[in-house]
Amino acid sequence: MSFNNKHILIAPIEIAGYYTNLNKGLKSLGVKCDYVTFDHHPFGYGGESLNPYLICLAKRCKRSKSNQITNPLSFLCQRLAFEFLVGLWGIYAIFKYDIFIFGFGRSLLRWNIDLLLLKILRKKTLSVLGHGSEARPAFIDGSYQTKEGLQTSVEFIQKRTKAISKVVKFHQKYCTIVLGTPFSTTQYAHASFINMFAIGIPYLINNIVLEEYVENPVSLISQRPVRILHSPSHPAAKGTPIINKAIENLRKRGFNIEYITVTGRPYSDVLNEIQYCDFIVDQVYSDTPMAGFATEAAWFGKPAVVGGYDFDYLKKLVPEEMWPPSKICIPSQIEQAIEELIVNRQERLKLGEEAKKFVQNKWSTKEIARRYLKLIEEDIPNEWWLDPKSVNYIYGAVQSCERSKEIIRQMVKQFGVKSLCLSHRPDLEATFLEFAGIDSL
Repeated sequence: MSFNNKHILIAPIEIAGYYTNLNKGLKSLGVKCDYVTFDHHPFGYGGESLNPYLICLAKRCKRSKSNQITNPLSFLCQRLAFEFLVGLWGIYAIFKYDIFIFGFGRSLLRWNIDLLLLKILRKKTLSVLGHGSEARPAFIDGSYQTKEGLQTSVEFIQKRTKAISKVVKFHQKYCTIVLGTPFSTTQYAHASFINMFAIGIPYLINNIVLEEYVENPVSLISQRPVRILHSPSHPAAKGTPIINKAIENLRKRGFNIEYITVTGRPYSDVLNEIQYCDFIVDQVYSDTPMAGFATEAAWFGKPAVVGGYDFDYLKKLVPEEMWPPSKICIPSQIEQAIEELIVNRQERLKLGEEAKKFVQNKWSTKEIARRYLKLIEEDIPNEWWLDPKSVNYIYGAVQSCERSKEIIRQMVKQFGVKSLCLSHRPDLEATFLEFAGIDSL
């Protein structure tokens, strides 16, 4: 396919700089591409290449939250105005652009109804359903708890589970290509999709003002504190209390640690802190060895400690050359993994260098953009495809398996086995029931 006369739209959301950097990568290859978001990003990633007037007006309508409490009618009018303005621009975009890249289960119009129209118009649509909560069953997803760790109701989890299963099915039915991950997309996928580990995460630091970093000569002295950074966007989901406890235990055992936590601050602040740390601790219950924060650290040659379930199984589902280098461990061994990087300076330097080479080569914006163009041209290697029926993963992410088991038991008790929305995967449904200690029905 010639891209000379083809115009790509990336919309309508940002996830940790993914779409900003994808847009930069495509533009660096000379592809006509616009990137538009419908929301303000709380951490200041920015990066939109186009700010249509209608979308700017819509964002103004959505920005004010005070009226939600003081004047519900005014808030409702603002919300309706937002939906109208976004919808109006979305209809225009449907006819203007030739190729669409959507993220996080969203598209241009409410309820994804534009996907049906785009298919009728024979336009190519790529939908990324591999960031996590947009495709992962809600009962194995800890992101729904509050940042303080308070759990949401099982009724809400049941409704979210049903909605998510419909989103995945709808996108697979009407999008040209769906991208996902082995551990967060396979449960509700009905057909093969592109394994995002074969594509990678586009990453590039650009247009961010950082403090000038000067290597401190005392960094070679073994007696100085080891500086460890943790920057959770959602402390409870990232396992921050567990990480804090691990650091406390290590200090009690005599380790000289300078522990820095950064929460709710702009992206540039986090990057500045990364430069001055020895390594980072990302999270306790991850379903990927290198998510956004770990990728940012890798750019500066700083290794990451990442906890999660069944990484050995995941490794078998990822092309060998595309496996990201991190210090991975099971959740119960997070303290041990941190200790190993504290005492072994050579290991952390080696791992940091490997991580840096990986993100700057395998995950460079240009390389990722080239892979996306292969998807658009439908010149897709067989090893990029993943059959969801070949994956039987049950542990989820950002919460303990004990918590997942309890939620499954509550859901089945109140709403029946059908509430798991796994009738298309009776094998996986049976595995979940066994996992939760429920007799198969």
